[in-house]
Amino acid sequence: MLMAEILGNSWIVVVALIACSALATLYTLATAVRNQTYMHDLQVGVAKLQQQYQARMRAMQEAAQTGEVELLPAEPDDQKAA
Repeated sequence: MLMAEILGNSWIVVVALIACSALATLYTLATAVRNQTYMHDLQVGVAKLQQQYQARMRAMQEAAQTGEVELLPAEPDDQKAA
């Protein structure tokens, strides 16, 4: 084998490395976007649940103040386990 043949075919290796690098970069970017989307959706869901919880708590407080329902103290954790 001549040196020219070895160097002549090395462009295939270089092109393959460039293609793999480009694919790895695109995969990393896609993963980052997917994670950002997931975190955003999770934060929106948490905010929605917090609003619902606050609304229920307000409704319960208003009902307790008007005498419609009676709020009981929370049970200790050891009684719940039994």
